[in-house]
Amino acid sequence: MFFSMGMLDIISLPIYIIAQHIGAFFGAAATYVVYRDAINNYDGGIRAISGVNGTAGIFATYPQPYMSPLATYLDQEAFKRIQIVGTGLLAFCVLVIIDPRNKIPSAAHPLLFGISLLVIGCGFGMNCGYPLNPARDFGPRIFTYFIYGKEVFTHPWRCWFLVPIIAPTIGALIGGWFYILLVGSHIPDQESSPNESQAKER
Repeated sequence: MFFSMGMLDIISLPIYIIAQHIGAFFGAAATYVVYRDAINNYDGGIRAISGVNGTAGIFATYPQPYMSPLATYLDQEAFKRIQIVGTGLLAFCVLVIIDPRNKIPSAAHPLLFGISLLVIGCGFGMNCGYPLNPARDFGPRIFTYFIYGKEVFTHPWRCWFLVPIIAPTIGALIGGWFYILLVGSHIPDQESSPNESQAKER
């Protein structure tokens, strides 16, 4: 999203993507190490992706059994509650928060980011969880490959793992540009302070 808006240069883009995936991978690894005994107690040491004792959903997202492949992208209720919409809403909220013209104190940004993520997750996370960031899903999924096997990339149907990558990417672009075109472009630029004006004149 930021790259499409010129906020991130082409050199930083791959570094940013790789760093997020590495962080998510090791975050999942740390979670597994900390809760390994608890997971063993729950599933008896037999790792399963789904079913009564399925635990792979702790690390990566999988659709509920009632979801069809098409409904995974677009919910059956008039294109609502979809991963694209969830990520779009998050992107919209992020730009609202960080836009200096909205005069939101920087100290409040982390709290507002967290509240936005929580509300979106509670409202849109039932069907498939809420992989609002491709790295948040794909990084841990790579880690679970070493624990649960290659089925993490094919359950419940082939190429499912691409859904949490493609849908959030599309959603972020739509939500971000929705803000830029319909909201941000109509907010007047901040007026320069007297000191800044004098500095420019000099």
